[in-house]
Amino acid sequence: MAPTPPDHKIYDTFSKKVNEYSRKHPFNFIASKFEGTWIKHVSIYAANLYDSVMLYAKALDKMWLETNRTSDIQKLARDGRGIFKTIIGMKNYESKLLFSPAVCDKRAHGL
Repeated sequence: MAPTPPDHKIYDTFSKKVNEYSRKHPFNFIASKFEGTWIKHVSIYAANLYDSVMLYAKALDKMWLETNRTSDIQKLARDGRGIFKTIIGMKNYESKLLFSPAVCDKRAHGL
């Protein structure tokens, strides 16, 4: 996967939402006295973290649906190999940075 710069319009929207939610419970970050005069920078690592959590959650949901929601969700959540295999099987994911990374082939990981 070759990274490309994010689409600024969409990333700006993401940044605004991050700043908005950071002021709410449970984060409760206090707004700076300079808040109206400059925009707080949101690192691309925030988008990477968001993407990681979303991939994990989508894989876990898929695994749970495949068991007709009868499996112990906590046990599935701890099944790293199963999560990883499910992510690989999902093939594509559109990230907040607007990458469309193709998830690696199973053979590359010996799965």
